[in-house]
Amino acid sequence: TNLRGLEMLSLAGVGLRDVEGIGALESLRSLRLPHNSINDLTPLATHDSLQVLDVQGNDVEEWDGVEMLGTCPGLYSLDLRRNFIQENAPDFRAIVCYHIPQLKVLDGRHVSHG
Repeated sequence: TNLRGLEMLSLAGVGLRDVEGIGALESLRSLRLPHNSINDLTPLATHDSLQVLDVQGNDVEEWDGVEMLGTCPGLYSLDLRRNFIQENAPDFRAIVCYHIPQLKVLDGRHVSHG
């Protein structure tokens, strides 16, 4: 089966631990992976087509992966709610928006680039 033309993928709560290989889905625009066990987002770096990424309720705790999402030129919506990365970052929204300046929606709320 050829999945290269796949534009939307949703795998909620299936125990997914990593996103390695997602980059091969070149046409993927919407990736919804809430309530899994994903902790590393770096394999999504430089994904040209990705526009919407929902990884709420996962185990993301490292800034490296979030920073690398800034290399996804079309990414405009990101949901990181209920991830470890938010717990120790009082300026979480500001930090994410700094590294991913193209964002228009973060955690379900409009981003204002003040």
